[in-house]
Amino acid sequence: MSAAFSIFFVLMPIWLIPYNKPVVMSMLRKLIGRMFSMCEHAYIIFKYSLILSCVLAFCAFMILVDISPYQVETYDLYRLAVSMSETPAALLFIAAVGSVCIESQEVQ
Repeated sequence: MSAAFSIFFVLMPIWLIPYNKPVVMSMLRKLIGRMFSMCEHAYIIFKYSLILSCVLAFCAFMILVDISPYQVETYDLYRLAVSMSETPAALLFIAAVGSVCIESQEVQ
């Protein structure tokens, strides 16, 4: 299993286990170790997609704060903010798949 593919499947059990600090810290250490052991191209793709996802989420939040009273005139901005808040998940998924493909090509 490549490092980029492992990132999402290592994070998944963190939310399923009860709060147990040593176990969570151990999982996070493994996750960070796998992230830094990726090949350079896969790591760059993952890093910049994560940055872009954070920027999109922040912009969506700021638009929603700016148009606080929901009115007919602000409906277009509201739809923009909703689509900007849904995009990061898809972007991270596509980046993870791309990183896995690049990582598997580097291994072969």
